[in-house]
Amino acid sequence: RSLGCSAPPLEKCREYLTDALSRADAPDLLVMRCHILSNLGSVLWGLGDMSDAMSLHEQQLDLARSHDLCAMVMSGLVDLAFLHAETSDLDTARELIEQAESLISGTEAASLNLKLYATEVAGEIRRLRGELDAAQRQVYQGLQLAIATGLPPVGLRSLRLHGQLLIDRGQVEEGLGVLALVCSWTDRGPDFTAWILDQRIWAESTKKVDPKLLDRARE
Repeated sequence: RSLGCSAPPLEKCREYLTDALSRADAPDLLVMRCHILSNLGSVLWGLGDMSDAMSLHEQQLDLARSHDLCAMVMSGLVDLAFLHAETSDLDTARELIEQAESLISGTEAASLNLKLYATEVAGEIRRLRGELDAAQRQVYQGLQLAIATGLPPVGLRSLRLHGQLLIDRGQVEEGLGVLALVCSWTDRGPDFTAWILDQRIWAESTKKVDPKLLDRARE
């Protein structure tokens, strides 16, 4: 449990979590099994195994639904929404995140961190769909939630989305400055997904940018 999906390297995480999954089959370990399925799915995503990652997150969601584990259902919907967005299946991603948002708004079981995660993923999906104003509203909501939770590392995801939206709107230098700030903080937290996403998004955003502009952004 202490290693979870934060123990480098990811191949070792996969080994630990696969072993843990094989042991977590008792009725009193349902919540733990859900956590392991989710973490292992995230690790497989990090390793580029999208098909198996999707399968594990679907298993997690089915298990949570079958035992009325409300918090696990909500987080499972957000996880799957993110994965479908990653595969450019934006219609399914939107359906899943809307289900998650509806459940989160209608229950007290949702933690601030879960609300923040859902808000950030929703913003990312809406940006990919070209709904920039709606995505920007998610940014503001996400930053407010991040401040309310002490601005955890995952809160930087809202700031990263803000940088992407600035670039989308033609404010390239300002957007790159925000992304550079986010990347400078990436290795200070335990979230390996942030490291993967932040580095990838930085690379995609700077492919055709004047080096002098990049230097100013890093400053």
